[in-house]
Amino acid sequence: MTPEEALKELKRNYIELFNSPAGISVLRDIEFRCFKYDTTQLPDQSIYINEGKRQMLLHIETMMRPENMEEEGASNTGKDGVE
Repeated sequence: MTPEEALKELKRNYIELFNSPAGISVLRDIEFRCFKYDTTQLPDQSIYINEGKRQMLLHIETMMRPENMEEEGASNTGKDGVE
């Protein structure tokens, strides 16, 4: 399997997982816990931790975008080979 095929399969797995009834429920919980609807800036130094949580949520949402399934040769990958 090529890296492009592996990434495409991984994106399909994200969609399958988070589009199930249980996955939708879990994703909604993650959205609230990972600051989708609130600022990550709090009075203490926890902004760094909060931004890390938010980045994980944004990664999940990016992996699930339908337009990303059709992109061929687009490379938005990090050092681990995943966006």
